[in-house]
Parts: sequence; structure tokens; C-alpha cells
Amino acid sequence: MLAEESPTVRAVTHQVRRLEVSVAAGFEDFRSRHEFAAPAWDLARFGRLKQEKAGWDTVVEAAAENAPHGFIRHRSADIEATMRLSLVFNP
Repeated sequence: MLAEESPTVRAVTHQVRRLEVSVAAGFEDFRSRHEFAAPAWDLARFGRLKQEKAGWDTVVEAAAENAPHGFIRHRSADIEATMRLSLVFNP
């Protein structure tokens, strides 16, 4: 067992591939275009789904409607409650 591991915590190595894309735009322009293409997570809507204990198919449908281009900005959102609706989320 590694030093940072315990019976309830384990370390998992996960390889990630990061894409770097050059853009011909300034930061503010690129950020505003990105935010238009990737709308913010609809906290109110997904909060209602949590309250309703919606099924995962309903959550997936709502995500597709929230993200017409397949991306949602959720970095600053607390999405744990929504992920619990998947029945496989286990923090």
C-alpha cells in the first residue's frame, strides 16, 4: 500500500491526453466564443432534476438540451448531486 493510500482511499494512475490548439484570437475574444459554444451548467434545472430524483435518461436529455454543441461549462458548478442520479457515482 502506498503512503497516501488507506483501506478507504487508493491511488489510481490515469493517463490523460491534452490537446493544445492555436487560435487566431485574443484571450477575451476566444473566451467569449468558447462560452457561447459551451454554455454554463444550468444549476436550477439540474437542481430540480435532483429534487425530482429524475432518471439518468432524463438527466442525459437535459444535458443535451443544455449543450447544443456537446460541451457544458461546469468547472465552477457543484454537479455532485446530479452525478448521484447516475446510480454509479461513488465519491
